[in-house]
Amino acid sequence: MSTSSTAASFTQPALDSDSSADAEWQAIQDFMGVHPAAASSRLEMIKAYESRALALKAKAMAFYQNYPTDPRRWKAAMMMLRQPPSFILDFGHELPGGKIEGAVVDQPAAAAWKTRLDELRAEMTAASDLPESIKEQLAADELAMQIRAAMETNRSGGAVDLGRLTAKFMIFASHYPQSASGSLLLHQYLSVVQAVAPDQVESQWQLFADSPNDGIKTAAQDKLRFYALTKAPFEMKFTAVDGREVDLAQLRGKVVLVDFWATWCGPCRAEVPNVVAVYEKYRAQGFEVVGISLDKAEDKQKLIDYTQANAMRWPQHFDGKGWKNELAVKYAVNSIPAMFLLNKRGIFVPSQARGPKLEEEVRKQLAL
Repeated sequence: MSTSSTAASFTQPALDSDSSADAEWQAIQDFMGVHPAAASSRLEMIKAYESRALALKAKAMAFYQNYPTDPRRWKAAMMMLRQPPSFILDFGHELPGGKIEGAVVDQPAAAAWKTRLDELRAEMTAASDLPESIKEQLAADELAMQIRAAMETNRSGGAVDLGRLTAKFMIFASHYPQSASGSLLLHQYLSVVQAVAPDQVESQWQLFADSPNDGIKTAAQDKLRFYALTKAPFEMKFTAVDGREVDLAQLRGKVVLVDFWATWCGPCRAEVPNVVAVYEKYRAQGFEVVGISLDKAEDKQKLIDYTQANAMRWPQHFDGKGWKNELAVKYAVNSIPAMFLLNKRGIFVPSQARGPKLEEEVRKQLAL
């Protein structure tokens, strides 16, 4: 999934008086400033980033161990925590479409590094000189891991304790009211709620409407505003990028998919063939699609070319504002693809209208 987010930043600490530490730290900064060149394939990209992760691991760990009183060691520690290598022994081969097959991971090395990272987290938590900004990032990473673990538990058929996870989220928001990670984490958490207890999603958003964390509070209030809008028929009227006039009020009696997407969004592009297939199959029975493009102004022609090349024959809203698209703002869209299925009365139908689920939901709403 593609998201709009803001990364937290570190405060530059006082430099260590040891010139060797300064030189070593500068070497790390120089290394971090150079990114792998554009790869010819997904496999080559994976190889390049694995090589980079291994090199960063070595450089950051050396600094952390060599300068145990230098405040910059905590930045080195966060680099290790956030950019771990995968310890790939054999990269396998790439299949058509970019899928990788036959990769082999050095499991003992990966397990040993995971243990070392767990130790590193414990060392950071116990440290008396850990900067507050890094405490926040460490707490955010811990919460993100718990959210991912809950999602994996659900996928494997296990029971997820939503109450416990909610309590942890509340604690994080209370301790770090200025955390820029809060909003993104909230959406990840609500993805778990959607999977585990979809009937509780709206009430869960309500829990965070008065959060002490500004980002979380804003995200929750925006989403609740969206829910309020969905109680009535969707209202949407605009001139499409190809000149067609679109008015959802004129489509009452039809089932409509409102698809928020962008040409730069990989998951959106991956969904296109499915939407095209369902559109072509059920348009005659009363199914319509309306696209809302979050592309930027300079990509207008790219949007036009892409929709034509991929047989996307439905109209596209385009204002060139990217994430600030007027309809995306109105309907609190902060991740794409966001696909809203409307019934014949124009009312939002809560569903996961993607992949095979899209055709199933369309048939249900068309009473086929």
